[in-house]
Amino acid sequence: MVRKILLLACAVMLSGCVSTKVVGTGQDAVDALHGAPLTTVTYTKPDFVASTWGRAGLIGGITGALVMISEGNQLVKDDDIPDPADAIVTQLGPEFAAKFGGPTQPAVTLRKRDNDGQKDLAALAQNHGVVFDVQSTAWSFIYFPFDWTHYRVVYSVRARLIDASTGTVIGQVPCTYQSDDKNPPDYDQLTGNHGELLKSLLAKGTEACIQIIRSNMFK
Repeated sequence: MVRKILLLACAVMLSGCVSTKVVGTGQDAVDALHGAPLTTVTYTKPDFVASTWGRAGLIGGITGALVMISEGNQLVKDDDIPDPADAIVTQLGPEFAAKFGGPTQPAVTLRKRDNDGQKDLAALAQNHGVVFDVQSTAWSFIYFPFDWTHYRVVYSVRARLIDASTGTVIGQVPCTYQSDDKNPPDYDQLTGNHGELLKSLLAKGTEACIQIIRSNMFK
């Protein structure tokens, strides 16, 4: 329950709770791992926070927070909204494998997000090669402080490269995307037609984070 409340707090603060600093992978690390296979890791979908004034302002507290998470998760399920991390891995996995000059291993999907320690991920790759770990840390939509009927979409992700032989992070890039404040949608516009606009805004966030990760992962 504490983790769920923290997720809501992250959304309200529009930070995604990503404080991880950027660490560019140096050429020495790339050379040392030349020819090594790359294993990609993603996770089952995190809780989606559908933060509306009716739940936050009128219900409030832990109950309101849990209702927003429950309703958000139901939207994701009913409208089959994909986790942006999957598209990030699909796009960047082959590119990063090419950087190291080795093959891409079959993707691994973790079901428990508390098993994302560096040593655990290295073990998934049998302590060999490079792990490309992409984890969506928060996704949500939230009303504006002075406009409770319109919403912005927030998405945060953390991408890491890990030397599987040592469990050491050799590169990491966080990214947080917020949709444009101009002409923000209301609830029906955002979630209507099976979440078409919500999916579109998340896709924009996905592409923005792909560019940020691509530009910053290597020195």
